[in-house]
Amino acid sequence: MLDDGLDRLWMSSNRGIFWVTRADLMAFADGRATRIRSTAYTERDGLRNRKANGGYQPAGMRGRNGLLWFPTQEGVVSIDPARIPIEQAPLPVVVEQLVARGRVVSIDSTLMLDATERDLEISYTALTCREPRNVRFRYRLEPYDTSWVDADSRRTAFYTRVPPCRYTFRVAASQGGDTWSAQAATLELRVAPLFRETALAKVLLALTLLLGGVPAVRWRLHALRQREVDLTALVQERTAALQRNEAELAAQNTKLEQLNQARSRLFANLSHEFRTPLTLILGPLRSLLDGRHGTLGPSVRAQGDLMLRNGQRRRAHLCVSRGEVVVPQQWQLEDKGLHRHPLSRREA
Repeated sequence: MLDDGLDRLWMSSNRGIFWVTRADLMAFADGRATRIRSTAYTERDGLRNRKANGGYQPAGMRGRNGLLWFPTQEGVVSIDPARIPIEQAPLPVVVEQLVARGRVVSIDSTLMLDATERDLEISYTALTCREPRNVRFRYRLEPYDTSWVDADSRRTAFYTRVPPCRYTFRVAASQGGDTWSAQAATLELRVAPLFRETALAKVLLALTLLLGGVPAVRWRLHALRQREVDLTALVQERTAALQRNEAELAAQNTKLEQLNQARSRLFANLSHEFRTPLTLILGPLRSLLDGRHGTLGPSVRAQGDLMLRNGQRRRAHLCVSRGEVVVPQQWQLEDKGLHRHPLSRREA
């Protein structure tokens, strides 16, 4: 790496000899630039061989007269930095050709393109006697492009599906550095719209929507109101049905309550009708067995005891609690296969 004393650093590589400015390096190091611009020299600039990386040190040197010397695989290269300005003079640029959808369009003051010619290829070049690959270009299609498009050394701009509008194509060239053509080449062109893209079509569409949309909105509102009426009627019908069912259930509950009360009265009456005679029979029978009316024979006493036990058992079976007949305990035991043993009169 050599300093030429003109704020530039020269370097050699297997791809040629190139230089960068110290200002660009510092701007990149400080974060003020995103890339470093360099200028390279190869066979197209007069070198016999671009490979200048022989693996020997030093890879180059600066003479007392300011010349820079670099060894290559086919000899030594001498460069005079003082004869190479950092900023080159701007180049004149011309637009050569326009191709729209495969058709070559003649360039005049203002180009009128058909509505179907939306794909564009614009060719341009710069007038220079130096190596053309060292010339950089930038272009923009106003108002389609919001900023310049860096094309490097490419000499054709491509656009696809360009919307209808009046455009101005501008292209500028540079030989290196940031010096661009003072007067960019321009090309005026206009892309015709399709019928559906015209103002008349938009007005007709708006009128169609207005004239056809109002009846549609009215019909939709009518349908919504009718739907609301139908839903209201359905809700009222379902509500009436529920009310009728509730009334029927209430009437059935009332009937069941009446039947329950009648059953309770029936069971109470039956219990009373059976227990009263049994009580009237059992009282004298106890007096007879107690000997109040004389001594009884063994067979008579045995029959009397049997009658007393049966009567007491039957009276115990006729128990009514809260309006329902209670199943006798003896019946429950007999259902389970159990039997009561006879008790004496005192135990009874």
